[in-house]
Amino acid sequence: MTLDADGNMTDVLKPEEQWTTAEDELALGNSKALNALFNGVDKNMFRLIKQCTVVKDAWEILKIAHEGTTKVKSAKIQLLTTKFENLKMLEDESCNTPYSQQCKSYM
Repeated sequence: MTLDADGNMTDVLKPEEQWTTAEDELALGNSKALNALFNGVDKNMFRLIKQCTVVKDAWEILKIAHEGTTKVKSAKIQLLTTKFENLKMLEDESCNTPYSQQCKSYM
């Protein structure tokens, strides 16, 4: 949504020839950032964001794809907390052994 000449919200985009310097700089910054995102992701992630024209939308898609939603993050934290709380060392293990085994299980 943009503002028209009367200050009303409209879906009609202003022609590029009528952009102010500030609008032109914002569009250029958006294009550069979007280009950086497109070039910095693999093919699978690119497929998720290739339809985006605003870098904020692409960033939000990538953020959810990598981190998950709030519920997913909470579930991951709960799982890791439970795993940590259940760590136990056997009598025949040294201090280094369980640490190295647990590091491998989290990777």
